[in-house]
Amino acid sequence: VGGEAGGDAGDAAADMLDAFFSDSEDGDADASASAAGTGGCAEDDSPETVDADTVATQVLAREVVRLEASVEDVFRRALGGGSAGARAVTETADVWRLVAEFREARGETLVASEARLKRVRALDGSGWRKDKVAFVDYADASLEMCRGSLRNANARGGDESSGDAETLSAEEKRRGVSQARMHLRGVLKVFEAQEWAEEMPQVLEELEKCAAEVEKAEQEVV
Repeated sequence: VGGEAGGDAGDAAADMLDAFFSDSEDGDADASASAAGTGGCAEDDSPETVDADTVATQVLAREVVRLEASVEDVFRRALGGGSAGARAVTETADVWRLVAEFREARGETLVASEARLKRVRALDGSGWRKDKVAFVDYADASLEMCRGSLRNANARGGDESSGDAETLSAEEKRRGVSQARMHLRGVLKVFEAQEWAEEMPQVLEELEKCAAEVEKAEQEVV
């Protein structure tokens, strides 16, 4: 059932992106024609060439906005489910991971953090407390979420590269890493109870390393 839902979302995504790139090619052709019509060349600094460059830049900016809107629509459709039935928890989690990466790339740090949290929540019903494979997926989602909290806590006000993280107050940053610390503590407790250390030493190492970094950040947030 989840596969059918995934197929519907995939078909919708393919149709939308095909249409987008088809329109983009038309736009590029128009921009090229405009540039050619000016009679300028790459090394020509004439007003006509400058105007052609401006047009090309505007076309590119418009296409980027259209592509971002198309991607967002694909995400909405994928997460919306529909008549095809419930989506498998792992597929839903994968979509939230992509949403988080997309938002992070756009500098929307807080929205990306929310998407990472929703990825973790989507995997909560996967049986990760008893199943090793499910635990690895859950641990990966948990690490991504907690590392996002670390980035927010370490962001400096006025640093443009930090996206909107600089809008967080010290208390909000501290609360974020505190929640991350408690979450990792719960994940590690399950790991230890199942005695998976010998089977998955690398997973344990990553969890403990992140837990230590989170605890340190919680103490240093000012």
